[in-house]
Amino acid sequence: MFCGEVLMLKRVLRGSITRAKDWLFDGGQPLLADPRYAESLALYHRLTPELYQHCYAWGVVRGIVTAKALEIPRVSLVEFGVAGGNGLVAIERMAMRLEEYCGIGIDVHGFDMSTGLPAPTSKYDLPYMYGPGQFTMDVEALKQRLQKAELHLGLVQDTVRGFIEDEPSPIAFASFEMDYYSSSMAAFPVFDKYEGHSHLCLELSGS
Repeated sequence: MFCGEVLMLKRVLRGSITRAKDWLFDGGQPLLADPRYAESLALYHRLTPELYQHCYAWGVVRGIVTAKALEIPRVSLVEFGVAGGNGLVAIERMAMRLEEYCGIGIDVHGFDMSTGLPAPTSKYDLPYMYGPGQFTMDVEALKQRLQKAELHLGLVQDTVRGFIEDEPSPIAFASFEMDYYSSSMAAFPVFDKYEGHSHLCLELSGS
């Protein structure tokens, strides 16, 4: 490794460590002193080990705790880019378990083409990595695995429009797993109605 690369790595690590310290000791006080953080931690451990190890778990829990603090009686958990459905099934199971403890109604929504990725429309879609037809969904098989989640199938710019018109409950958590930049941007209008209380999980490739 060259000297310049070492210096750059050290700079990145120092910045990461500084941000971690700021996160852990917000304003000089440990985050555990924040009652909402403590509540989130307790709720997080209400999930089964299989669920709390899932990458969506902490975002889902924080979204629910935020909604509870804001006295919102019902919220939505959303996955953009469902593919085989494992993520959506996990979100649904989290929702059903958390409803028992929170007294908040939780709706679950999944958005997908079902036929795989559409054709890329932007260089930012990383067309050298992704292409049409990847990540197809077996719709009937997935429906057999779901109990309460609602599937919205089709181009996201169309399904999001209908979703907004149906006036869903506020979005507490949303995952963007659509691979394409263009598809991700087409989904963002879903947040136009709500201001700043959603927790997001963003895929860092095309999105």
